Amino acid sequence: MIALPGLRAIVTGAGRGIGAAILERLRQCGANALGFDVSATSDLLACDVSDESAVVQTTEAAIGRLGGLDQVVNNAGIVLERPLV
Repeated sequence: MIALPGLRAIVTGAGRGIGAAILERLRQCGANALGFDVSATSDLLACDVSDESAVVQTTEAAIGRLGGLDQVVNNAGIVLERPLV
């Protein structure tokens, strides 16, 4: 495992799947990482990445909590489901 002590990172789409796994691995490697997802939990900051002002505000809050920012993992995806007919 790669050691990443002191790395300050945010991971979007960290509520489940690949984003949750990336966040967990960064933390296992010693990074100080925060996750963004549409719903806040005790472990994630709420952020709708389709809303630019929300992204700016949440990123600024994360930078304040982390004391800076070294890496962003832009994992979030937006799924637009519509009937085929």
